[in-house]
Amino acid sequence: MTVGGLVAFYGYVFRLFAPVSIAIDLQSRFQRVGASIRRIVEMTNPQSTSEAQGNVVPLRRDVKPELEFRSVCFSYERDRPILRNMSFRIEPEETVALVGLNGSGKSTIGLLATGLYTPDAGSILVGGSDTREVGGRSLRATISLVPQDPILFDETIRENLLYGNPLATSSDLDEVAALTQLDQVVLRLPRGFEEPLGHSGQGFLAEKRNGWLWLALSCSSQEF
Repeated sequence: MTVGGLVAFYGYVFRLFAPVSIAIDLQSRFQRVGASIRRIVEMTNPQSTSEAQGNVVPLRRDVKPELEFRSVCFSYERDRPILRNMSFRIEPEETVALVGLNGSGKSTIGLLATGLYTPDAGSILVGGSDTREVGGRSLRATISLVPQDPILFDETIRENLLYGNPLATSSDLDEVAALTQLDQVVLRLPRGFEEPLGHSGQGFLAEKRNGWLWLALSCSSQEF
């Protein structure tokens, strides 16, 4: 081949595979969007929830429950398991650290414990009750999850906290702020709870403080 022919060949190959790569990426995105839509519909459809059907096992609020994983298996993709026969038990008031490489399943364990995902096999028990049988509101009032990337709305701190419990009073928000150590941060802000956050909280605070705020948002969903 001549130099010109070789350059033309590689140029056409690039033109061929670039759209194919984009099409594959779009297909993957459509699959994720479809899965998210199905999950949103499932969570927002009152007829499909165990609470609506009355088949729930309420957790006792006066007892600190233990958390137990029994031979839990879970995978996001059928041929790529994340957890295989994961078993452990955390007693009330016990502190346990999960350490591992990125993608080893640490965040997945938190998502499974809060009922945001359902295990493929095995069972997860909170206070001796299977999370499949516990109402979502009761479960998430017992377990709080602070995600690695906090999701905050472009509203004030008060509006973000009320998203967890729209009926919460000012005294309830003060209690949540004190519980999550957010109160000292709020006191230093010019507008207090009325301070606007900006997009994803970027106009508000550093990442660590965003974590405090998200913890407060999780705790505000509890029944006062």
